Amino acid sequence: MKQKIYRFCLSAFLYWLFTVGTSKLLIIPDEVVSPAIFLSPILGLMWGPSAAAGVCVGGLLAMPGILDFGGIAELPHLLGVAAWLFLAGYLPYFMWHNRQPEYRAFKLTPVTLWRFIAILFITFTITSIIRAATASPTELKAVEGLFGLLKRQTGPLYFCACFGNDFFITILFDLFLFFSLISRKYPFYNAIESIDETETTQDEILSREERKALMIGASCYLIFPAIVIYLDVWQIYGMDNMATWLTFLTECLITLDVYIVLITYLLLRYQRSIMLEIVFLVAMTVFASAAVLGWGSSVSMAKIVNSYVEESLHAMSVICRERLDRTFFCVRQAVSGMERQAINSVESYERLTKDSAYRENYLAAMEKGFDAIAMDTDGCLAYYLRLAPEIAGSKGGFSRVRADNRWEGALAPFVSREPIDLSRYSPDDVENIGWFYTPLKSKCATWIEPYIDTNSDEYIISYVAPLFVEGKFIGVIGIDIDFNFIVQELRRMSIYDYGYAYLTNRNNIVLYHKDRFQGSTFQPNPKFREIELYLSNGMWLGIATPLSKVHDVRNRILMHLLAAILIVAMLVSLLSIVMVSRAIRPLAGMTEAAKRIASGDLNVKISYDSGNELGILVRSIREMATKLEGYVYRDKLTGLRNAAAYMSKAADLDTQAKLIPDLTYGVVLFDVNFLKKVNDKYGHQAGNQLIRHASRVICKVFEHSPVYRVGGDEFVAILEHEDYENREELLRRFDVKIAEESFEVAGDTITLSVARGLSVYEQGMEFSAVAKKADAIMYNHKSAIKAKYGEEVR
Repeated sequence: MKQKIYRFCLSAFLYWLFTVGTSKLLIIPDEVVSPAIFLSPILGLMWGPSAAAGVCVGGLLAMPGILDFGGIAELPHLLGVAAWLFLAGYLPYFMWHNRQPEYRAFKLTPVTLWRFIAILFITFTITSIIRAATASPTELKAVEGLFGLLKRQTGPLYFCACFGNDFFITILFDLFLFFSLISRKYPFYNAIESIDETETTQDEILSREERKALMIGASCYLIFPAIVIYLDVWQIYGMDNMATWLTFLTECLITLDVYIVLITYLLLRYQRSIMLEIVFLVAMTVFASAAVLGWGSSVSMAKIVNSYVEESLHAMSVICRERLDRTFFCVRQAVSGMERQAINSVESYERLTKDSAYRENYLAAMEKGFDAIAMDTDGCLAYYLRLAPEIAGSKGGFSRVRADNRWEGALAPFVSREPIDLSRYSPDDVENIGWFYTPLKSKCATWIEPYIDTNSDEYIISYVAPLFVEGKFIGVIGIDIDFNFIVQELRRMSIYDYGYAYLTNRNNIVLYHKDRFQGSTFQPNPKFREIELYLSNGMWLGIATPLSKVHDVRNRILMHLLAAILIVAMLVSLLSIVMVSRAIRPLAGMTEAAKRIASGDLNVKISYDSGNELGILVRSIREMATKLEGYVYRDKLTGLRNAAAYMSKAADLDTQAKLIPDLTYGVVLFDVNFLKKVNDKYGHQAGNQLIRHASRVICKVFEHSPVYRVGGDEFVAILEHEDYENREELLRRFDVKIAEESFEVAGDTITLSVARGLSVYEQGMEFSAVAKKADAIMYNHKSAIKAKYGEEVR
């Protein structure tokens, strides 16, 4: 009796502690999720009905507001909670022992695994039906409207949510715990002994190593709940949202449970076999790798999401920029057309200056021609052609403005307005007449930053081009864009459903922002992700989106990633077990090595070492590859590396260029002169001597660089590190040394002459381009030598 009371009290305390602790530690939807539910089946199997009663009491005590009982209206709900809590512990005990004695023993067999899973499935089907039937309105509201379901479908959805939570969390926590207890021969409540010392043979008893493997597996397995807690608290935002939790449940927990069931089955299936060690090693390795990978993925998720959001915002900002730049492009095209027309219509600078009647006719023609161009230009508020004061006075020219600056519906026509009197302002007054003198100083079409127009008091952007006839300045022509039109375009831009666009100038002054005053200094908002792009008129377009909305993307990416990791881990485990069981890993390595040797790649590395036949074969392949390298990659005449080695080095450098941004190297191409002359006069033996002497000088000067003989009389040195830094000095030293080198043949002294060309790698170049450049430089040097000696130097 005392033992039953002890088990009752301990069960109640454990369930209460886990329920309260997880509610404080985890951010989860309490209306459905019961993370401590995994204790009920295992405690029921361990300690029987007293444990089931203790779980019931502990669960009721852990309920929030249990002391504020609301009377008879809440009684069905309270009774339902008590019922499913009790049944979650009692049903596993009852179903396990309600069988023939031979099925009641706790054994380490696959049959026990499937039976345990079936009992959990039946148990939580029953308890979930009770939960759904007695759920409170608050609990049902938590799943109402999810996945587009109707209100009358809330009950079935609540049942599925409860069953999925209880069943899969229990599988996650209880599977290894259950079989670890069996391996330790724990005395389950009212159990038929699975090991009878008088009848059991030695083969039926687990060895110490097998029990140790299961215990280590159970311990390592507890890493996953820790990762779940870590993800819930620090990585997956909004886990208290039912939709987010159900997504996590279906994508991550179910995948993890399938993996755990599979590994457990393999461990049980291959007992007392060498495959047990294989399964154990593979399972633990993959478990540990998945845990580390999951942790590393969650740590790097912030960077991934920031990159993802930045790319999305950048793409959105590019679209927005293109919309604004399209307006600015139309303005530039319009002004360019007006500029050409204005210049081409001037008969001569002298007549424009002296003939007032001609000037008036000229302005009238321009005014008429420009009106159609301006009407077709988006955002055009005004256009003007102002002549230089020395030609037509301080008000010379014309200026036309829209009668109304509404940009919806039919646009208003342009009407004339009095031009600004330039004499009233100093040429240095950029604020008022910068539109006239700024393009004059720059002598090219210029964008003017937003300013208040003194004529219309409108906030505008101007694009003005200077006019030159016969090389002399005659005036400016320009278009004013209504800044309100730009703001209207910004407001039309859809930055998701929660972002916005803003404009600043090159000095970081706000031109338009929904939350900041125009003219204030722009300050980044730490609660927003912001990205800025340069516009063609000199302004900066900014796109901002709140970080709180980014969490939705973060959750989806993280959960997809975790599910993918688990799926890959499961597939890798199965594949690895099959491969290792058939012992083909060393053979696969040797096969790959043989293929690489056959293709000409002799740089093979086989990591398998053993004293058996496979080990001897591996060592033989290594020795063969080493010897073949000497035959394949060495030039017999000079002992230098040959053309095959040169091509391999070129490929390596191209690969390094893609991986190392600041890679540096140089290529020196050499060509021995007068080889044909020596061969013809003294024979090929003398020609061979000439080649060997040339190779020795090259190797002596470029002693820190690999040298290759790539042709009959051609050599290449690839300069890296110290030789690359001293390349010019080494070239000068080579010219001196080669001129000093000579040898005697048939009583004649032959002095060496070698043409050379140096080229250095620049970022983005392929090795072939560097070599081609060196070859061209070498042939220039060869031509110079030919001119010096006045004969062919081949």
